[in-house]
Amino acid sequence: MRTIIFITTLLLMTGHMAMAAEIKNYTLHISKINQEAANLHITCSFSLDFQNEDSISMNLGGGQEFSIENLKVDGDTLEYEYNREAKNIVIRKKAKRSVHVTINYNYTNLSAFFIYGEGDTELWETSFGEHFYPYIPNKYMNVAINVETPDSLSFLCSYPLKSSHTTNYSGKLKHILSQSITLAFMRNNAYQQTAAYLPDKVSVYQIKDMQCGKKRYEELLQLTKASIVFLAKSMAKTIFPMHEM
Repeated sequence: MRTIIFITTLLLMTGHMAMAAEIKNYTLHISKINQEAANLHITCSFSLDFQNEDSISMNLGGGQEFSIENLKVDGDTLEYEYNREAKNIVIRKKAKRSVHVTINYNYTNLSAFFIYGEGDTELWETSFGEHFYPYIPNKYMNVAINVETPDSLSFLCSYPLKSSHTTNYSGKLKHILSQSITLAFMRNNAYQQTAAYLPDKVSVYQIKDMQCGKKRYEELLQLTKASIVFLAKSMAKTIFPMHEM
């Protein structure tokens, strides 16, 4: 009898989870072109299937009242509410269960400034409470991302992106934690860039006139290599735990 109750409960829970709202075909376009320091123009679009839900809440916004400006949400048969204090946007079903959503806005992030020596860098991280792109927290997602930068900036991302040329970066990221996209924009005239192979190619940026010596440089490369190996093993255990059995 207990077995029957357990199986019934499990099926009910599975059915409820299967009916949760889904976001698909997420594209994220980020532009630094003609933007002042600590500013980005962002366009994102996705297909939203409400399933049995009447609304869906996504993190969006930051610590300042002016974090989000010129917000425009386009979508057939939907309503939305942007909550500045709560740092989220709530999209509500109006008629259709499945809708396509496009969101445009300018984002100002004063916490992005990372100043060390003469190297003025912008670090964009959601962990700072700056939700510069909309996402459902603690969920895994697929996203096609494109980033445009001016010639004066170098760019780094927490995930590998391909570059068609030095000002355009793109990639299709699969099964990533929704809040894990981190960006860095660095002034070319402030940094010296070198390359190393561990064995894959890595780019090393050092502030000009503050570069470390050859011995320390090699030590840092070895530490980086060890970190990559450690993280790879840790992720393998997390994603594929059955391999340990």
